[in-house]
Amino acid sequence: MKTTLNHIREYFPSTNEWKKLLDSLGKTQADDEEISIIQILDSNGLDDALCCLAAVNGRDKEIHMFNVWCSRQAQKETPEDLTNARDTFAIAWTASMSAGALAANDDSDDLWATAWIDARDAARHAQEKELRRICLAIQENEA
Repeated sequence: MKTTLNHIREYFPSTNEWKKLLDSLGKTQADDEEISIIQILDSNGLDDALCCLAAVNGRDKEIHMFNVWCSRQAQKETPEDLTNARDTFAIAWTASMSAGALAANDDSDDLWATAWIDARDAARHAQEKELRRICLAIQENEA
């Protein structure tokens, strides 16, 4: 999947991230040279690559299929997964609530946040992997 910097500029919300993208490409301003979503993933990460999908023309089917894939990942949570997540959260929450009685440098109140961050990071890694797979498949079909 490809787009151009001129087209991306219409969607890019952050000045810092825009500069980061330009720097990674060795450019100082937008132009009409094609740039791949994989290049954006590599330079700026998943959030910016997802934002730039709005600037991709002619790949509505692939973008839609990626969105469907992401939605289905959330639906794959089994009752056991949900129970484990609830139990992990409950243990961490109990630890964090009792942290007030512990020393000020105790980090037990961060346990629940760590569990959720780990789950979020795993989901984001899976999204990035799937987006790369789709982009590479398109490249192979175009070659």
